[in-house]
Amino acid sequence: MTSQVAGYIGKQFENGFVGYLTEANFFATLSLEEGVTADEGKKFLDDFKQALLQASINNLSEFESGLSGIIVKLNFPAHFSLAAGYINQNVLYVKTVGKGQIYYRRGNEFDLLMDGDKSASGYVQEYDCAIFTTLNSREQIGEETDMKAFIDMSPPHDIVEKLKNEKYEEHGTGFVALFVEFTSQAEAEVSPPSTTLDPSIATGTPTQAVSTPQAPTVPISVSPVAPTQPPSVQPQSSNLTVPQVQFFKSKKLTIVAVIAIFVILVWSVVFGYQRRIAAQLQKQIETSQQKIGELLQKSRDEAFINVDQAVVYLDQAKNELASLKKQIGTTHEQDIVELEKKIQETEGAIIKREEKTFEEFYDLALEDKGTQGITAYLDENQLAILDTKNSMVYVLSLDKKAITSYAASEVKNGSLVALYDNQVFFFSPKNGVYKFASESKADQVIKADSDWGSIVDMEVYNGNIYLLDSKNDEVYKYLVAESGYSNKTSYFQSGQSVDLDSAVDMSIDSAIYIAQKNDVLKYLNGQKDPFDTKYPDRTPNIDGIYTNADLEQVFVWDTGVGILYVVEKDGKYNRQLASSIIRKAKKILIYDKQALVFDGAKLYSIALN
Repeated sequence: MTSQVAGYIGKQFENGFVGYLTEANFFATLSLEEGVTADEGKKFLDDFKQALLQASINNLSEFESGLSGIIVKLNFPAHFSLAAGYINQNVLYVKTVGKGQIYYRRGNEFDLLMDGDKSASGYVQEYDCAIFTTLNSREQIGEETDMKAFIDMSPPHDIVEKLKNEKYEEHGTGFVALFVEFTSQAEAEVSPPSTTLDPSIATGTPTQAVSTPQAPTVPISVSPVAPTQPPSVQPQSSNLTVPQVQFFKSKKLTIVAVIAIFVILVWSVVFGYQRRIAAQLQKQIETSQQKIGELLQKSRDEAFINVDQAVVYLDQAKNELASLKKQIGTTHEQDIVELEKKIQETEGAIIKREEKTFEEFYDLALEDKGTQGITAYLDENQLAILDTKNSMVYVLSLDKKAITSYAASEVKNGSLVALYDNQVFFFSPKNGVYKFASESKADQVIKADSDWGSIVDMEVYNGNIYLLDSKNDEVYKYLVAESGYSNKTSYFQSGQSVDLDSAVDMSIDSAIYIAQKNDVLKYLNGQKDPFDTKYPDRTPNIDGIYTNADLEQVFVWDTGVGILYVVEKDGKYNRQLASSIIRKAKKILIYDKQALVFDGAKLYSIALN
């Protein structure tokens, strides 16, 4: 069994990547919606291909575990979608992740085989066709019935030519599809990717068919229709003779009249058709405008008592607009723009999202062009920046924008930094906690402890040092004393600790707030305190948290979507601030009614009011 393969890539995401690969017996489409450049996405795809080629796969279990292992090893971004297949002899193994989808054509039957996080295997038959894609395909081609009509019984390269003719690459952001038809022919073709981008990004450009023998396994659950071979059409010959007619000059006037009548009739039919089409489009626009208006009104009315339901109405309005765009194409752009604006205004009001600009606050290159910080810490108006590459800690006065440099060889092994009352601390997993005695000398104040698991954050509050250990589900407390610091004790009271395996950060304002990947825990005097946040649109993938005793809110951020969430200190949702610079944040701190975003080399400010 060989395979005929053709791939198609639409317009790339602004801050993401889509691509496909077809190498040896493997087929896959990969979508990284955000957080990567085109070059980074291509590297993910290339590394994925190399890892696949080294994998040993003999059954579905090995295929599924092999893919999962590769994804973990390559540390794929949080938001990715995958549709992958592997043909071994006469058996096809398939798997989808995220928004990945696989459609399957067998004879005249066409169905969505799977989506989400699923896997399957089964025999392939002559002229079976597998389509590896993502959920974005529905926005471009349509639902299953539309896709079935579009693909029909066409071979892969013909399908791609249709897509090229429809010019989906001009508007189909994130659209990627790989069409694989299985046949017993000795040779098969592989069509190059259809895209205005550099074809090498697609990766999948082999020029030979994949030829494999047969082996048994569990059949794919696709309607069992006998394989259909394209029918051969024989041209028919004809001996008909077209009679020749001679027109006499006396009939010239009649001919002219007939031609004139014909032209008038054609003109009337053509323009009548155009008017009917225009009227239908206008009616469709008016219908969608009314429906979207009703949905947005329902969303606004519901937002006061049920934000979740309000978001559902919002999504329905967005879907209606997407359907309208598909039906009317590029015509009536002003109507589309006005509807988009209404939806955005309603969405902003309901989920309380504000689009924010940012300004450069300070460039560390002014101190040293080689500066590259890994994290930062704020205490009052002083900001400490840890630069392990240069074994330095920089303390920036935010008022004066003046830097004091602290240097010690032990800093190169550091991972965390802290400030308290003009004292500079840093943490080394190997050596413990250090405090600078001068600008060129650091003293060890807490020795490394073999009981430590994975220390992910350090805070200094009222002179006491707190260490967050995600592996051991602990917050260690070291009390300040005249001779240094006490032995560690657990901050938690008996029976109060919880699983902190996903903990990423903490912040203290007398209570301790622990940020986990999808929620925040609050503890007061070692006991758990209520803190339940209901986010209106999506649960964030939290990367950090910040608050202090002078602030009335807690701030958490998700770099994947570039959003800073503001919540009250009892967990109640307040609002969210969106800015592209948040995607680059290593740390976000709040100072003087502005969020300071640190990206490793520069500080940027976002106004909070």
